[in-house]
Amino acid sequence: MKIDSIQIKNVRGLSDKILDLEMIPNKPSVLVAPNGTGKSSFALAFERLKVNGIKLEKGDYFQDVETNRPEINIVADGTSFNATDAQNNISSTFAIQVINSRNKPQTIKRKIEGNNVYSTKMTVPPIVLAKVPSNDSFTYNFKVDNQLEGFQQGVITKIDFLLDDETFMISLDANDINRKHQTQTIQKFINNIRTYIGQGTKEQIFDKIQNNDLSALKRISAVTRLVEKLRAMPTYADKHEAKVYLDAIQLIFVYNTDKEIFKNRIKRFQYLKLKERYMSLFKSLKGTWKNIYPKEVEGKLIVEIENSEQLSNGERDIIVFLTMLERVKMNLNKTNNILIIDEIFDYLDDANFISAQYYITKYIEEYKEENKRIRAANAAQPAGSPLMPEKNFFPIILTHLDPVTFKQFGYKDLKVYYFDDYTNAYTSDNMKHLIHLRDRLEKEDKRNGTHTDLISEYLLHYHNQPKNLDETLADQRFSYWKNPVNFKNYCKSEAEKYINNAVPFDPVAVCIWLRECVEKKVFDGLQPALQQVFLQIHGTKNKLQYAVENNIEYPEIFALLGLIYNNSLHLGANGETRSDISLASKLQNNTIKAMIKSVMDTYAP
Repeated sequence: MKIDSIQIKNVRGLSDKILDLEMIPNKPSVLVAPNGTGKSSFALAFERLKVNGIKLEKGDYFQDVETNRPEINIVADGTSFNATDAQNNISSTFAIQVINSRNKPQTIKRKIEGNNVYSTKMTVPPIVLAKVPSNDSFTYNFKVDNQLEGFQQGVITKIDFLLDDETFMISLDANDINRKHQTQTIQKFINNIRTYIGQGTKEQIFDKIQNNDLSALKRISAVTRLVEKLRAMPTYADKHEAKVYLDAIQLIFVYNTDKEIFKNRIKRFQYLKLKERYMSLFKSLKGTWKNIYPKEVEGKLIVEIENSEQLSNGERDIIVFLTMLERVKMNLNKTNNILIIDEIFDYLDDANFISAQYYITKYIEEYKEENKRIRAANAAQPAGSPLMPEKNFFPIILTHLDPVTFKQFGYKDLKVYYFDDYTNAYTSDNMKHLIHLRDRLEKEDKRNGTHTDLISEYLLHYHNQPKNLDETLADQRFSYWKNPVNFKNYCKSEAEKYINNAVPFDPVAVCIWLRECVEKKVFDGLQPALQQVFLQIHGTKNKLQYAVENNIEYPEIFALLGLIYNNSLHLGANGETRSDISLASKLQNNTIKAMIKSVMDTYAP
């Protein structure tokens, strides 16, 4: 399965947002969303998705208007799955979990020399891992309700060991043992086998039951499911089929004596297994994490990070992340599973950033290993038998850190998607060809010690004496740009379109014109003898450093915007310009736009 698109309507800051994704499963996916674009609203929509619909709280509606009804649409393999505040047909196909930051600011009041002094620290509310089921006593009687009295010795035996077997009890479900609608069939079976008392050994009685009476039981799904679970136990591997069915019937009788206690016993074993898993996890990291471990408090298993100021921010955040990751695992149990991670990766230090990726990678590998087992099991099935579906896991990391710019993400097969499609920004084909040609010439110059890259010198950087590039730009598509003046005028016009919100605009051209403004200002401040050296220096960053070395000051904004214009004029790994979406995403930021406008208004040639 592929996720084609996700649409969110009327949740917080999102009126009607469609993300075209083509997201493939079992690979790490990063959804880049600059602050203020709605990534937290995206996560919230799924966080509020319940079995019976999207249940928003006050303040969660778009524009805070409760008549703006929320909606989520997921299109996968061409099929649409929808949820509103009144219904949900997504959860039948997808298990969805959300992990987000749990850090909360806490104001601390202290009295110092008679004055109130206030400070703020980050705290983490207790993380509830599970409710603790009561440990109800359970009295077992294998002749319960007189249903099984009077049978020959050895035909009906005690099954109390099953009720104490954690693995077996965890495997059970109420549907496996509920005899509703099956009473008459089961009672008829009991009455029939009573007639066999005294008619041979127990083995002979088992044979009679198998030959005469099991066919009716095999039509009861609740019974057959129980038999399957019993057969999975080593102690039942060699037992007579009739004996297995008799024990399954006895389980049904025991269950019906006190359904709630029986169900709670299952929950108790499930809880103990879960607690064991959590304790093992924290024990393995005990030395690093200041003895933080799960504990039972007021009927809940919690992780409480007391005195979190004793931990680094990175330690605190990775503890929270790993704890919540472990908690959601048990709920991601369908064929198709979506995990949304919001506000975690944006604030981790480098070491814990790597750690978080490692834990997600391990989780992905668990799905891949399970799929290997499923494929092996399917291959062993007879032709025409129904096949088990493989598991699809979609981990979606929401972040404002663009992997094109920030290199913290170490995944070898990372899939990057963008919250906005930035269709208003389009790098022209001619510009891409120009950049490609410049990169080729630049490599040739480095290899041969030549100087054939005139594109950088006269087009992509400021030069006070424009030179026609007739020979370098012999391709007909560059006929107009052979004259650097024409090229710079094109870049200027695209920059003005960008500033004035006219669309579409060429983001690479914006960067080139921004660079032109910066370098012209610095160039004009240099002595004539230094200006020619400045023109020959490769790279704007190096040009600015040369100016500083010669006592030429320039506005700090020039250096800050270098993160925009210095990283956008080269080809990516696949031959595309890095600017296509990544640059457009940065230019979308209102503060960056204001900074660029300030430079253009003040320093444009």
